[in-house]
Amino acid sequence: MKRRRSSYRPACDNLWVIELLLGVYALSSLVFYVVTFQRHIFGVFLLLYSIGFLTTGWLSRPDYLRDGGKEDSSGGAADPNGARPAEPGSAVTVG
Repeated sequence: MKRRRSSYRPACDNLWVIELLLGVYALSSLVFYVVTFQRHIFGVFLLLYSIGFLTTGWLSRPDYLRDGGKEDSSGGAADPNGARPAEPGSAVTVG
C-alpha cells in the first residue's frame, strides 16, 4: 500500500522537535514525581500527557525523515520504483 503525502504544512518546520522535547520533559517529570512522592495516582495523567506529546512529535516528523532522507529534485520524496510524478498541466497517456 502506497502512503500518500499530506498537503498539511505546519507554520514551523521544527515544531516536531519541540513536541518530542516536551514529551521527554513530561516523562522525566513523571519519573521525578514517582520517585520523590511515591504516589501513582497523578502519575497516570503525566504518563498520558508524555505519551501524547511523544506520539504527536514522532508522527509529525517531515516526510523526508520518514523516507530515509531520499528526496528527488522536484522536492518530493523519491519513489522506490523510480517513477516520477507527472508535471502539472502535462497530458498523461496510457497505452
